[in-house]
Amino acid sequence: MREHIEAARKKNGEAEAVTLIALILVCPLRNTACPGVAVNVILQSNEKDARMAHARWHHILTESQRHALKTVDDWNCSTGNYSDFLTHMHKAWHYLLHAEFHQAKIDYHYRDPKTGRHVMIDGEPKAWDLERCLRERYANSGDPVRLNAELFVALRNKVEHRYEHNLKIATCGKAQALVMNYEQEMVDHFGSKYSLADRLRFPVSLQALTAAGREQLEVAAKKLPKQTRDLVAKFEAAIGPDVLDDLRYDYRVRLVPIVGSKTDADLAIDFVKLDELTEDAQGHGRGRA
Repeated sequence: MREHIEAARKKNGEAEAVTLIALILVCPLRNTACPGVAVNVILQSNEKDARMAHARWHHILTESQRHALKTVDDWNCSTGNYSDFLTHMHKAWHYLLHAEFHQAKIDYHYRDPKTGRHVMIDGEPKAWDLERCLRERYANSGDPVRLNAELFVALRNKVEHRYEHNLKIATCGKAQALVMNYEQEMVDHFGSKYSLADRLRFPVSLQALTAAGREQLEVAAKKLPKQTRDLVAKFEAAIGPDVLDDLRYDYRVRLVPIVGSKTDADLAIDFVKLDELTEDAQGHGRGRA
C-alpha cells in the first residue's frame, strides 16, 4: 500500500497521493487488489485530464492555422474569392489570440458590468470579438500590426462582391502584411515549430510581372467604389506617415530579376532587408529614381 502512495506522489504530486489515501481508507480490507485498482484508475484519469487541459490552447491554435492556410489558398487561387480571404484571415487571427489568452489563463469572455457574470449566448460564455482581442493584445492604438488587422475588420464588413477583384488589388500589400504579421505573432508566442513557412510558397504571377499586367492592376485599383475608397482614406487619415510606411502595415516589394551564374545555394526568391542595402539601392527600393 505504501509503495502505491509513493508512486502516486512521485508521478502526479501530493494532491494525488492524498486522493489515493482517501480511496484506500474507504476500500474494503478484504479486497486486497483494491489499492492497486485505485492507483490505476486515478493515474489513468489524471493523465487523461492533464492531456486535455494542456491541449486546449493547442486545439484552438490548430484551428487558427487551418483558417490561415485556407486564406492563402484562396488568395493564390485564380478563382479565389476575396471575401473568403477576409473571412478566413479574420478567423485565423481571432483563434490565434484566443489560443494565446487561453495559454496565459486570461479570461477572454465578456462579463456583465453590473453583475460581473459572464454574458451567455446559447448557454456558452460570449468570447471577445477580434477587435477586443486586438485592443487587449496591442495596447498601443498606433501599433502597425493592430492597425493593419483593424483595417481588414472594417473591410470585411463593407466588401461588395462585384468589386472584390479591385479591392484585392488595392489592398495587396496590406493583405501580405496581415498574413506575415500573423505568422510572426504565432512564432513569437508559440515558437518556430508552429511556423507555416514550410507550407506556404511565393505565388507565380503574370499580372504584376508584365507591363500590360501592371496597367490592368492600376486601372482595376481606380475602379473601387467611392464608399470603399472613402473607408480606406478615412481610416488612414488618422495614421501617421511612419506607420503608413511600416512594412507591418503595408508590405510592398519590388521584384528585381537576378542575372548571372547560379550556384546550388541560390534561391529562386531571396528577400533582402531594406536597411541592409546601400543608400542608392534603398532609394530604388522606396520607389525613387
